[in-house]
Amino acid sequence: MTNLAWDQRPLEERVSYNPAFLALLLREAAAGYGEETQRPLPLPLAFLVLPLVLHRPTRESLPRTVATSMPVWLQEHQVLREGFAGRMGSISSAIREALVVGTGTGLFRLDDAALHVGAEPGRGRRATTETRAISSRAHFAGRWLGRAGDVETIYYLWSVKP
Repeated sequence: MTNLAWDQRPLEERVSYNPAFLALLLREAAAGYGEETQRPLPLPLAFLVLPLVLHRPTRESLPRTVATSMPVWLQEHQVLREGFAGRMGSISSAIREALVVGTGTGLFRLDDAALHVGAEPGRGRRATTETRAISSRAHFAGRWLGRAGDVETIYYLWSVKP
């Protein structure tokens, strides 16, 4: 992602990394995480969840159930872990923008280095099948991360250094 003004960025980047869309995905992930843990989503996991669901091969390979062990799944899908840290780094500035939008619109609030679920997004939003699928997988990813252990363990499993 570049540091260009919004209107100067390539169309694909403006569509894929739209901060409002990413904020909605973060809210879904935080809601899913909260369902599993009754705690807010730790901020470092916000930087991990979006590369999980925006990268189509990873998103489409995620398990169908949160009961699937993350270490076992990663062992079976090692190729998806390769390059993951780079994908995380390349989207980090877009995630920061999404955090600003999400807190500014009340989708979530940041407190104690965690995302607390806020206002329900307005219904009646038109969404494509792919957008709904990504949103659903963000919710799932939040739940799955909630079962995977602490932040340090999860980062270690994905070969990412905080």
